[in-house]
Amino acid sequence: MKHRSDVYDIFLTFQKLVENLFGRRKKVFQSDVEKNLIISLESIFLHHAIYFRKSCLRAHEQNEVAEQKHCHILEMASTFLLAANLPSQF
Repeated sequence: MKHRSDVYDIFLTFQKLVENLFGRRKKVFQSDVEKNLIISLESIFLHHAIYFRKSCLRAHEQNEVAEQKHCHILEMASTFLLAANLPSQF
């Protein structure tokens, strides 16, 4: 994203991508970004009935859960790569 004004178009593209790939719509959007960026997305959230949740930057509980999910995703990706018999450089 080069400009903050691009966030609206980027989010719409992301929304369509998620719907096409998974056949599901987004229900909740959680972020720790600045409020003025979210203000530009409020109309999308209202139109698509998306609930917005602001995460706490220094909340240990939220950070721990995010780290656990991140580690799980990395472990799953490694497992898939091993199962596909790809070279170790990947």
